[in-house]
Amino acid sequence: MTTRHEPSTDALLRDALRQAAAISWDGCHKICVLMDEGSVAVAEEAEHRAADRIVHLNHHDNRPNRHLDGTVDEKAEAALAIVRKWFDESCSLRFIERVVENTVVNDLVPQGEDWA
Repeated sequence: MTTRHEPSTDALLRDALRQAAAISWDGCHKICVLMDEGSVAVAEEAEHRAADRIVHLNHHDNRPNRHLDGTVDEKAEAALAIVRKWFDESCSLRFIERVVENTVVNDLVPQGEDWA
């Protein structure tokens, strides 16, 4: 019998972040991995307006702390560190979701769950 192991939070996030357009945080508990530019545009107009709460992974933003440079893997690792910091600073209702075309497609870390 083969035992199936669930991927770690780090592994799930790395996979998503390698393809992501940006990451965002509402400053309290909602962390989003934004997979396309449309979702990024909506996030920029919504509650994620603070300069340190949305970070672009696939294009340069001239504002300080708004983009990551490097290879895809380097940007994914840097984004993972930022998401982990946001997660640690969030309230107990925290969660991380993947957003495509401004629609949540899955929870990478469901609400109230711990980083595994």
